[in-house]
Amino acid sequence: MRRRTRLTRTKEVPAKRPLRKQRVVMRQRHREEMRQWVQRAILRTAILTLVAGFVLGLVTRGAWMLNHLSFRPAPQVQLQAMGALAGLPLLQDVPNPSTWLWVPGVDRHVSRKILQQYPEIGTVTFEKHVIDNRIVMRVAPRVPVAQWTGQAIDHDGVVFAMPANAHKAVPEIALAANDLSTVERQWIGALSRSASFWAHVKRVRRNPQSEMILDVDSGAQVVWGLPDLASVARKAQYLERVLDDAHERLG
Repeated sequence: MRRRTRLTRTKEVPAKRPLRKQRVVMRQRHREEMRQWVQRAILRTAILTLVAGFVLGLVTRGAWMLNHLSFRPAPQVQLQAMGALAGLPLLQDVPNPSTWLWVPGVDRHVSRKILQQYPEIGTVTFEKHVIDNRIVMRVAPRVPVAQWTGQAIDHDGVVFAMPANAHKAVPEIALAANDLSTVERQWIGALSRSASFWAHVKRVRRNPQSEMILDVDSGAQVVWGLPDLASVARKAQYLERVLDDAHERLG
């Protein structure tokens, strides 16, 4: 008797499909990139809108003020200055008509122009009185803190003509004409801001090693060193304590 063998078919197991998972990952990355791109685009648009609005606001504000004030007479500009500054032709730098001074920024332009033309002027300010339709231009002189070859130096290191009524008891800069560098002028101005220490200084000079020497009221000579702007205030405070201590000990 023959045995019958029964053949059974085995089901084929389908292969794994990793492509779908890769597609999902790629879609997530694409969405993330799109989200970041949209955020950057919104940020750029917001910044451009703010800048454009700021510029447009300046222009329209100036035009609005000029249009609304143009029906009024030009404001009266009054000059308030002391001493010799009162005789300077400063009102010539005021725009014609003076209505332009109502526009923001015009007064700052006029101030810079005057400061460049007249080094003896320290500050120029404009007080605007819209109701009274007048503008007061206040001019203040520079204050000398040192004298150099007949000229004055202020606390900003600016050289200008010594005023006729200036106080003569300011330290002397014992250097020849054209022998004072810009850094040294700035150093002198910065040192003068330490008023309590600067009050002891009578004379400033330079040795052959380019070191600054200070002759103080006690007769001592202080070798400052090179004119380093970064350490002026700290060094002045230390030297002031040294001078005060020496004055208390020696009398």
